[in-house]
Amino acid sequence: MLNDVIHFKIHIQKKLEDYEAFVDDEVSHELEAMDDNDNGLDQVNDALHGSEHGYGHRDDDGYGGEGKGDVGAGALDAMD
Repeated sequence: MLNDVIHFKIHIQKKLEDYEAFVDDEVSHELEAMDDNDNGLDQVNDALHGSEHGYGHRDDDGYGGEGKGDVGAGALDAMD
């Protein structure tokens, strides 16, 4: 009788360890998928808002860069 109880306990412990490993793998896969999804959303957000290309910030003249289009203020003064 005691032998049967011990075998049953070992069986249950083994099954619980297997289930714990299964849950750990599933959670890891879900977290990786969420990270991949978040990275994809960040890339889409960057593409939509242009921050990856330096166009995310606009100065008061409406253009990105130093304030007068993409050329520096000195270049415009030299043109006059």
